[in-house]
Amino acid sequence: MIKLKQFNFTIVELLVVFSVFIILASLLQPSLRKLLSSSKHIQCENNLKAVYSGILLYTDDYDGTCPGPSWDGQTARIHSKVESIGEFIYPYIGSSTAENGDRYVPNMVCPANAESDLDGAVYNRVNFKAKHTSGFGRPFGRPVFRGNASKAPKMILEIPSPTKTIALEEADYNNYPYQGKGRMSANPMHFGVYRNTLYFDGQITAVAWP
Repeated sequence: MIKLKQFNFTIVELLVVFSVFIILASLLQPSLRKLLSSSKHIQCENNLKAVYSGILLYTDDYDGTCPGPSWDGQTARIHSKVESIGEFIYPYIGSSTAENGDRYVPNMVCPANAESDLDGAVYNRVNFKAKHTSGFGRPFGRPVFRGNASKAPKMILEIPSPTKTIALEEADYNNYPYQGKGRMSANPMHFGVYRNTLYFDGQITAVAWP
């Protein structure tokens, strides 16, 4: 019969091994965080690509008119009171149903914001903001505001310099302080000082802010 040799470890040896694992984990933690942040950054870019596709498909069906009118703060929620371009483009890029029955556009939910949401209503967060174009106004128009008539969305072919004109950019406490905490990201710095930015020619760039 072959006898197996038994290995007995002392408490000191076990503590040394355990300490080595802790040191290795602490050394790898920054790299893992960077990898996770990079993954969310890429997911956000893919979301904006889908949103841009929805904008183009909408303009094709509506004689070149941009989706709107909508507010500057863009949420993912779909409801009877139109306030986001998601209301107009969801037939082209899809929608989902939340646990409470509300519908929303998944591509308009920030991946860095979803897990940190405190009330579960990730679809009601302002994740993106529309930009005003200098000398051109609001490309997506504006709903009725304080008794003032609504502003119609612009024609996409009329937008000056599409390569330099921003359509949407990530929003948080720092670069869009006009919303209450219940409507903004719990973590205002999504990806350090950079914000994913969508231009009207379809390019997506990480722009440093401010």
